[in-house]
Amino acid sequence: MTFCVIQTRVQSGNWRAWVYRFEWPFFGVIALYLWRRIMRGDVPKIPRPDFSALAQEADQHEKDVGNSNQ
Repeated sequence: MTFCVIQTRVQSGNWRAWVYRFEWPFFGVIALYLWRRIMRGDVPKIPRPDFSALAQEADQHEKDVGNSNQ
């Protein structure tokens, strides 16, 4: 249904309809791809940051900046 409406607008020369003509099928393909990955259990693991190492790095950076100002 929507395809027919957009197609008639494309044929009438509406420039935005050209964008929608390719945009929505593109989003649909991406949605199907992501859904398929989730259904297969192929979800990437996001690593947790090591907060103690980050805190030590920040402390070291503050010391280095403090020493260069003196």
